[in-house]
Amino acid sequence: MAIDSEKRLQLSVSHQARRPGELTLWETFTNKFVVDSRSGVHPHAGSWPPLPRLAQRFGRSMIPTVMSATSDCERVRESLLSQPVLAVSSLGLVAIGAWLLWAWRHLPTNERWSARVYAALLVLVGIGSVDFHGPQTSLAQFLHDVPIALLLFWAAIVPIWRLVRRNPVFHSGSRKLILAAIVISVFAVASYWAGRTSSPLCNPDSWVQPHAAWHILIAIALALWGVALWPIKDVRAREEVPS
Repeated sequence: MAIDSEKRLQLSVSHQARRPGELTLWETFTNKFVVDSRSGVHPHAGSWPPLPRLAQRFGRSMIPTVMSATSDCERVRESLLSQPVLAVSSLGLVAIGAWLLWAWRHLPTNERWSARVYAALLVLVGIGSVDFHGPQTSLAQFLHDVPIALLLFWAAIVPIWRLVRRNPVFHSGSRKLILAAIVISVFAVASYWAGRTSSPLCNPDSWVQPHAAWHILIAIALALWGVALWPIKDVRAREEVPS
């Protein structure tokens, strides 16, 4: 089934010879979305996602980001904030990471650097998420995925390293923090799956997006895990009070 000429992407053709009628993977993908939108096969029929127009505007480099972002339910728009609700909610990660950087400023020098790495990575995760759901630059996928991987690695390697060195992994007041982090993480994961495009709860035009709740809840859970590893000043002060 052919698509209208005004909706066909004007992409450069590779120098490699192709059989008549053969489409590239990208052409096949975009054709499918346009065709499905016209036939109503796609669950969010219409101009969503506007991949052909976005590709013409930004070029092919941002297409993988658009393809990934469309799985998070909210409609992709042709604006600075492609998914405004998700982009704005991503600022929660930045804010909490920045707060941790400030809260850990009184840590001993031998602990402060590792805590600051954790907080800085959380800020970078937020910035990458803002780009991923907002301007969607050519680096958006990299800025979204790499800081997440580094943050999870750091959150795991610090307690493992402390165990190897036979040092206390958590401070004495961390049990409630860890429990709260686990409970909030469960709700965060539930919000993540509720916010998938395939979820029955998905409404791409709603200003209430479950994936936005995922951003906020997982930021809180990661902050609680971080504070369990590196206590903020008030927690440390309470520990120093003699019983």
